[in-house]
Amino acid sequence: MKRKMFRKLMAASLATVMAVSMAACGNGGGDSSQESGSNAPEGSNSEVQSESPADSQGSESEPEEQGEVSKYPILTDENGNVYDLGGMDIKIWSWFGEGTSNDDYGEAKEEWREWIQETYNFTMSQEALGGWGDCHTSFVDYVTTGGDDNNYIFITNTQGAMISAMKQGLMYDVATLDCLDFSEKKFQQNGQCNLYSKGDSIYAFYAGVPEPRDGMYFNIRLLEQTTGMTADDLYDLQASNEWTWEKWEEIMDKIMAGGDVDSDGVQDIYPMCGNRGQFALAAVYSNGSSLFGMEDGQYVCNLEDPKTVKAVNWAVEIMEKYEYPQPEGTEWDYFKAAFRDEGKFVFLCEQAYAMTANGDYGNMEDEMGFLMFPIGPDCGHYVNAYDDNVWALPACYDEERAWKIMFAFNLWTEPIPGYEDVNPHLAGYYDCADNIRTVEETCARMSTEGGTVKYESFIPDIDLGNDFTYKLYPGADVAANIEAVKTKWYTAVEEANK
Repeated sequence: MKRKMFRKLMAASLATVMAVSMAACGNGGGDSSQESGSNAPEGSNSEVQSESPADSQGSESEPEEQGEVSKYPILTDENGNVYDLGGMDIKIWSWFGEGTSNDDYGEAKEEWREWIQETYNFTMSQEALGGWGDCHTSFVDYVTTGGDDNNYIFITNTQGAMISAMKQGLMYDVATLDCLDFSEKKFQQNGQCNLYSKGDSIYAFYAGVPEPRDGMYFNIRLLEQTTGMTADDLYDLQASNEWTWEKWEEIMDKIMAGGDVDSDGVQDIYPMCGNRGQFALAAVYSNGSSLFGMEDGQYVCNLEDPKTVKAVNWAVEIMEKYEYPQPEGTEWDYFKAAFRDEGKFVFLCEQAYAMTANGDYGNMEDEMGFLMFPIGPDCGHYVNAYDDNVWALPACYDEERAWKIMFAFNLWTEPIPGYEDVNPHLAGYYDCADNIRTVEETCARMSTEGGTVKYESFIPDIDLGNDFTYKLYPGADVAANIEAVKTKWYTAVEEANK
């Protein structure tokens, strides 16, 4: 078994006194909080919501107890008192616990979180309290039954049930809480708070760098065997923005030409394969379009957009020309074993997490590289369609309880002082990637540029797979498939906009 890279230590120095970007006072929710009054607990400062802690009168202090000066700025109310959450225990409800890293960043993160819990008198932990498949129903059940004495923030995945929960008023409108500022970078860089918003209200959110998603894996050994190219050749193409649909086709032509390894007239190694619907949808995004979007506050269907039509037709043509054919008697996911174990093809469209230990390709014998999806002719840049998990606060909590929980959440999710530019998603990829350029070039760029959000889950009564993407296969009639579904989808968008 090949040896994975060792974890790369995060190199940065922690400043003695950091100007922490708390934005713990400041309302990104428009006028809604002003109409209903302050949402802070009694005694908190409701007049500094548009100011940063450093500028707010009495918002910071340096306690002189025991003759020590705090390493970090301390947030205080208008009377100069340190905010006190009264020993509140807060649980982040999830289907996974939060990992730790034994590096400089991990140590700084642990130190920061210990400090905020001690300073503001609360405890917080992320716990696996359910499963991925029932996260949304657990949230709905909790709120509709009135909750309990536990203080929860729920991590959920984007599901139709969560959209319904938002519309039914089961999620707390966190834009009314003046301890949050949703114009902050940590909220805006992933866009999730904008997805779950209506007017000035915000019902779900995510704080932090978005995760890398759909890209293009490649088997390094097979690439070299069939084309003579190295992994660095492909990473160099990506770095120079030359990794395009056209360039990818040129490389796949070389694979076809060199794929008859034993010269017996039978193709031994094919250029590509994978989940066809996932590949086609990634192609649409890579060409600067989407199946559904948002314009002027209204959902739109982009099914007949020329960029969409071009991308879907191209995807079908690529499958027909270059795909490793499904062997007789195999299941729909035959490509997984063919890529992981059998070395039947070079390129696979899949999400970044597939390379991790729990992913489908985390224990491959052959080394593999990972690139962003190639640039479409109508786009001009790489695209990463974000699909992050979101956090939601139960609407059954009263105002004071909600304020305290979100005050703690805001501190918990702050960029770690001294490591504000660190992308925490990358740490785990150092352990599982076969090439450091996978992490520092592909995954890093996917998290910071070319991002867009997905609206498919926000349109009721559509079934993306059965309606459309499952019908995209080699030789499919794209025009007929579009014609067959467009009335249903346009109607669904009209209903969503009501």
